[in-house]
This record gives sequence, C-alpha cells and structure tokens, in this order.
Amino acid sequence: EGGGPVVRHGLRLASSYHAVLGREPRFTSAHRGFLGTVDYIFFSPQPGGGTSVVAEQVLVASQRAEGVCQRHGLPGPHFPSDHLALAADFSFAAALPQAEGQRRGRRPRHLRFGSE
Repeated sequence: EGGGPVVRHGLRLASSYHAVLGREPRFTSAHRGFLGTVDYIFFSPQPGGGTSVVAEQVLVASQRAEGVCQRHGLPGPHFPSDHLALAADFSFAAALPQAEGQRRGRRPRHLRFGSE
C-alpha cells in the first residue's frame, strides 16, 4: 500500500494498550508538526505451556499532560524525553476452563501520569 517493505512473522502478539483501553495511546511522540503513536508494548497472550498472559493495567497521560505535549511538543521542561513513557502490568495464570475459576468480569485498569 505505502510502497515500503513489509515484514511478516509468525508471532502472535497483542498490544497491551489495546487490550486494556480498546485503543492505542493518542500519541507517544509530538514534535515539529508530528503527533502520533510510534511506541508499543507487545505481549504474547498465550505463549504456550498452559500459561496465559493478561495485560492488567497501563500508564496513560492525563488530559493536562497531553495538552502540554500538544502545545509545546517533546521534549520540554515538563517531559524531558521526545517520547512519552509507556508501562504495563501483566498477570500470568494457568489456562483453566472458565468453570474452574478463570477470572470473570474483572475490568482492566489504567493509571494516569501528570497532574489532572
């Protein structure tokens, strides 16, 4: 589509942010007219061996922090890197049938950084 090289692999990866929030971060870098997501934390939900991996929570920017980054770009006095921090917590559980106590109805959470 874009004319560039395409890399394919057989790994079954999922995005931790998409798993928790249902979407990727609005942006992870902002500078010189660019505002977009270029950083990800991928994981293998079922790597094998009877264990499943679950993304539990992720770190997201507060609305104030997003506003500062959009207005001033990155890096800046409040965010010294040219990328926002990403973090995710995962749990590891034996793959059990739903009836045997697999986690039911538990909603993923997110943590905010920057003052609200």
